[in-house]
Amino acid sequence: MKALKIFNNFDSTSLNWSINFCFIIVCFLTLTFTSCEHVYNYTYLIENESDSEVIIVFSNARMDSTFTVGIGEKVALYSTHHGEESSGGPFKKDVTVDIDVIMVRSNSGLISSKDYLDNAAWSFQNGVYTAVIETSDFK
Repeated sequence: MKALKIFNNFDSTSLNWSINFCFIIVCFLTLTFTSCEHVYNYTYLIENESDSEVIIVFSNARMDSTFTVGIGEKVALYSTHHGEESSGGPFKKDVTVDIDVIMVRSNSGLISSKDYLDNAAWSFQNGVYTAVIETSDFK
């Protein structure tokens, strides 16, 4: 009888330990998967809705480029990611994080008066920044 009592205690302790161990593993996995950092892609697009072809000079820490954009065309200036970010993104950030210089010139040599380093010049949706060049930008 005494041996049976010890055996029953052993089973109960073993079962409690197994339940506690499983609970700890489930908690650990839940925390691991819910607190993961994410990497989101960000793209800068510019659309030419002006009445002439334009030349765009673009520069940042990683590249210096010149783009020619025809009437009605759209071009991707740059794509990047901001490293690991928390879930719920992508997040709109100040465009000067990714752009150092951007100048837009019409075919006739006029420089755009729009400040493309101002966040107001860009719309943002799902990691895509979009700016629109209009004829009125060159007056």
